[in-house]
Amino acid sequence: MLSVENFLVEIYKNQWFDVGLLLLSDVRNNLTLKTFTQFTPVPLEIVKILESDTPLNYEKRSTGLQITIGSAMAKKLNVPHYEWHYKYTGITRYDIILNAAKTLASIYKRELQSKSSSNVSEEK
Repeated sequence: MLSVENFLVEIYKNQWFDVGLLLLSDVRNNLTLKTFTQFTPVPLEIVKILESDTPLNYEKRSTGLQITIGSAMAKKLNVPHYEWHYKYTGITRYDIILNAAKTLASIYKRELQSKSSSNVSEEK
């Protein structure tokens, strides 16, 4: 199973980024692998809007905000939510995720080969 989840992270004071976590879970081979997409800067004004539009009593406020980055950036850039990365950075969200997925696929392949080699060694 492969999951992708984007989130907002403050790397430096008042410098926020949208980043995606790609998580691959292969129960059969007992593997769980993770990688991240490239970080996309998010203007502080957008973060302030997200924070102010989220009620203080919002149930999930400790781990997230009520409004998505995509919806706020889409509104600011006047594009659909799925096109904000491209409008803002010149790179589509698809390509951002694809690059991380290629990395994850390479790591996964290497892990499977390593497990296969270990199993062959154990059988000898």
